[in-house]
Formats: sequence, C-alpha cells, structure tokens
Amino acid sequence: MVHPGVPTYAIVDDDSDMLPEQMPRYVKTGYELGLEGTHVERLAALLTGREIVRPPRPVAVLAPRFAQTLRGAAPCQEGPPRDAAELGARYARRDAERRAGKAKAG
Repeated sequence: MVHPGVPTYAIVDDDSDMLPEQMPRYVKTGYELGLEGTHVERLAALLTGREIVRPPRPVAVLAPRFAQTLRGAAPCQEGPPRDAAELGARYARRDAERRAGKAKAG
C-alpha cells in the first residue's frame, strides 16, 4: 500500500499482526529488550534501500523489569549520530556491554 508523499516506510513492532503485503517492511523487536543494533541495521537498510552486509545477530532476552530500569536511565551523553552506520555501531556497542554485564553477573 503506497501513501502519497511517503516514498518509503518501515514497521517496528513486537507483535506480528501485519498484513501479508506489509511483512517485507516489518522489523520485529522483542517485548523485554526493545530496539537493538540488528533492528537498527535492518531499519536503515529498509529506509535507505541498501542491503545488510552481514547476517543479523541473535537477539538476547532479558528480564521484563529491564525495560522499567531503562526508562529511568540517564540520557545519552553522546551527540546525535552522523548517519545510520554510526547509530548501528552505538547499538552494537550497547548490546556488547549488556552481554558483558550479564555474563559478569552470571
């Protein structure tokens, strides 16, 4: 379905109740963890028309209270990203820090 004035779009949701014709533009996120680096890469590819060079990483699932903790976190001290690649790198760095923290907590 094409909307006048909208050249491209992406759908981000943790539920998969999309129409069949919407599925190619759909990025499924996780309920507990939300948007991750792999999702950002896929969104950038959908919105810019570029292909993802590497396969997506598996998504880790954390405790449901993680989202509540994240809402109370301090705002990011980094400036706005220059482009989608930098944004993806930031998410990848954050994901790695989360995995390291989880492994340390054991």
